[in-house]
Amino acid sequence: MKIASADSEGLAEGKEVKAEALRLKTEADKALAYCRLNLLKTEASEKSLWLEERKCLHEAQAFYEKAKEYLHQLNALKEKHAMHFVQTADLELYNMKDEDIEAEGRKVERLRQIAIAREQGDKEGVASLQHVMGLKQFPSRATTKERDTQQLQEILDLSKTHFKTSMEQFSRMDEIGASDETDERNNLTGTVMGKPTLKTIVEELIREEQEKLLFRVKGDQILDKVDALIVGEIDPQDTQIFVKRIFEEFDEDKSGAIDAVELQESLSKINVFLSRREAHAMLQDFDEDGSGSIELSEWQNAIVLHKYKIYLRLAMANAFLKEAESQYQLASAADMEEMLESYKRSLDALIPPSLRERMVGCLWGLFCGDAMGWPSDGHVNRKALQRDYGSIGELADPLDAAHADGGMHLGISSRLRLLGSDSSSFFPSSIRQPNRKSDIMTGMERYHSQRGVHPHRSLKKGMNTLNAQTAQVLLKSIAETGTYDRDDFLNKFIEYMLSDREMKDTYIDDVYIQFFERYSHGNKPYYSAGLTSGALEHASHALIQITPIIVLLAVEQGRRSEGAISGSSPAIKYSEKHPLPMVPEGGLFDMVYQHIELFFRSERLQQYGYKWANLLHRLILGHDPLSELEGAARAEKMDLSLLLSLPEDEVVGIVYSSVSSSLDHTFPCVLFLCIKYLQQPRTAIETSVNLGGNSSHRTALIGIVMGSIHGRTFLPYEWRAGLHQVNSLEFLIDCVARAGVVRQGAEE
Repeated sequence: MKIASADSEGLAEGKEVKAEALRLKTEADKALAYCRLNLLKTEASEKSLWLEERKCLHEAQAFYEKAKEYLHQLNALKEKHAMHFVQTADLELYNMKDEDIEAEGRKVERLRQIAIAREQGDKEGVASLQHVMGLKQFPSRATTKERDTQQLQEILDLSKTHFKTSMEQFSRMDEIGASDETDERNNLTGTVMGKPTLKTIVEELIREEQEKLLFRVKGDQILDKVDALIVGEIDPQDTQIFVKRIFEEFDEDKSGAIDAVELQESLSKINVFLSRREAHAMLQDFDEDGSGSIELSEWQNAIVLHKYKIYLRLAMANAFLKEAESQYQLASAADMEEMLESYKRSLDALIPPSLRERMVGCLWGLFCGDAMGWPSDGHVNRKALQRDYGSIGELADPLDAAHADGGMHLGISSRLRLLGSDSSSFFPSSIRQPNRKSDIMTGMERYHSQRGVHPHRSLKKGMNTLNAQTAQVLLKSIAETGTYDRDDFLNKFIEYMLSDREMKDTYIDDVYIQFFERYSHGNKPYYSAGLTSGALEHASHALIQITPIIVLLAVEQGRRSEGAISGSSPAIKYSEKHPLPMVPEGGLFDMVYQHIELFFRSERLQQYGYKWANLLHRLILGHDPLSELEGAARAEKMDLSLLLSLPEDEVVGIVYSSVSSSLDHTFPCVLFLCIKYLQQPRTAIETSVNLGGNSSHRTALIGIVMGSIHGRTFLPYEWRAGLHQVNSLEFLIDCVARAGVVRQGAEE
C-alpha cells in the first residue's frame, strides 16, 4: 500500500511538473512569437518614422527578455525534476533550444544597432538640412562682404560635416543589415526614409549653396576692384583691357570711331550727363587729326590722361559693379542689394558735376536743405535746442513738447539769448477772418494761439515747409508748360493753397495772408501782392521761390553777353496805379523780377533777386565757385578775413541775426557758411541747422548754392530718399532740368 501510494504521489508530482513545464514553454513560445512580430513591425517601420521603429523594437526586446526568462525557468524546472523528463517524447515536447532564443536575440540587437544608427543619421541629416536652409536667409543684411562670406563658408562647412556624419551612420546601417545573410527581410535595412530623402535633398542643397558661395566669392573679388577704382587705384592690366572694351561699347554704330552723340549717350549710361556742347568740347580734346570723331588710337591716348581718367574709372567701376551684381544674383545674395546701392552712390559721388547735374543738384539742395532746416526753425535758445534735439544730422520730426521754439517775432535789432534753458514763445503772424477765397489755414490756425508750439508743428520728418511747397508748385508748372508761365503758376498756387493739401504747414508768412486777403476782395491774382513797408523783413524765402526759374533759364542767360550777366540791375519804382510793370524781353532777370512781383513790392528785395540770380546761374554754368562767392560777399561789404576767424555761432547770431528772415542778415550768413565749408557741403548744411534761428530759409539757400557747385551727390542718400513724395519730386526736378538744357539750346 505504501509503495502504491508513493507511486501515485510521484505520478501526480510528475504531472504537475510537466504541466508547469508546458506552461513555461508555452509562455516562452508566446513571448518569442511576439518578439518576432515586433521585429517584423520594426523592419516595416524603417520605411516610416524612426520613433515608431524604436517603439516596436522596444516591445520586441521586452518579449525577447520574457522568452529568455521563461526558458531559464523551464531549464531550471527540468534540471530539478529530471526524473520526469526521461522519456524521448517528453524531451521533444518540453524541450526549447537556446539557439532559437539567441537567434531572435541577435536580430533584436542587430535592429537595435540599425535603429540607433538611423536615429543618429536622421538627426545629423536634419542638422545639416537646418544649416543649409539657414544659408538661404543669412545674413538678412550685409555687414561687410568679407565677414559675411566667411560666415557663410563656416555654416556651409558645418552643414557638410553633419551631412558626412549622417551618411556614415546610414552606411553603418547598411553594413549591419548586410551582416545577417540568413534574414530574408534584411533587404529592408537601408531603405529608410531618412537616408534617401536627406541624401537627395541635403546633398543637392549643399551643392547648390556651394555654387552660390562661389558666385558670392567671385562677386566679392569684383567689388574689391570697384573699391580700388573708387580710391583712384587702376590696375594696368584691367586698364589695357577696358580702354578697348569701352571704346567698342561707345562706338554704337560699329563705324570704328565715336562721334559726339555716341559720346554723350554712352556717358549718360554711367550717370555722366553732358550737354552736346560739353560733349563736343570733350571730343575736340580727343580728336587729334580733326576728323570730327574719335578713333581707337586717339581714345587710347586721351582717356588715360588726368583730365579724363575719371571717366575711365567710372566706366570700369560701373562695368565691374554690373558684373558683381550679376554674380550676387546667381548667388541669390539678396542681403547685398543695399551694399550694391551704396557702391552706386559712391560712384555717383565721383562724377564731375556736369551742367545738368548742377541744375539738378540745385533743386535737390533746396528741398533737402529745407527739410533738414525746419525742425530747428525759430529756435533762438541754443542750449535748449541742444537739449531737445541733440546734434541734428538727419531728417527729424518736430519735438512734440514745449521746447526752444519761437523767436519768429524778434526784430533784427534784438539781441539773441544764447544762454539759459527756458523756451521762448512763438508769436504768429496776424490771422484774419477767412472766407472761401482766403481760407488758407485749413484748420492749422488753432496752433497759433498756443505758447511753446513749434512753428511747423503739423509737419513730419521729410516734409517741406510752405515756402518749399510753393517752389514745388512752380516746378510742376514749368514741367507741364516747358517754360515759366506766370498765369499757370498762379492758378496752380491758388488751387493748392485753398485745397485740403496733404502737407499743411502751420507757419504761413504774412505775404501769403496778404495775397489771399486782396484776392478774396476781388483783386486779380497778379495784382494781389501787398505793399507793406516791412516786406524785406520776411523776404529771404523769395530767393527760394525764384530758384526753379534760375535753373530753367541759367543756360540761356549764359549765352547772353557777359555785360548783361554782370551789369547792374535797373532802378525799380512802384506805384499804386501800376504795381506790376511788364518787361517784354523775357530773359532770366525779367522773369525773376515778374515772379517776385507776384508776392512782394520791395525795391530792395528786387535788388537781392538780381544778386541771387546772378550768383546762382554763374555757379550752375561752372564758374569758379570760390571767386563767385567771394565776389558776392564783397558786394555785401563782408570782411571775410575777420568773419572766417570767428566761430559760426558768433557770425550767425551776433554779427548777423540768426533769427531775422531779412536778406540783409540771411544772405551774408549763407555766403559765410558756403565759403567756410565750400569743400564740406554736408557740414555747411548741418552747421546751419544746429545754429537754429531762421534755419529753414538759410539752410535751403545753402543747399541750393552747394547743389549748384557739387551737384546732387553731396547730399546723403538718406536725405533725398527720406523726402516726402520723393518719386514725384524727382520726376519734376528732372523735367525742369531737361527743359533748362534742351529748351534753351544747350544741346546745340
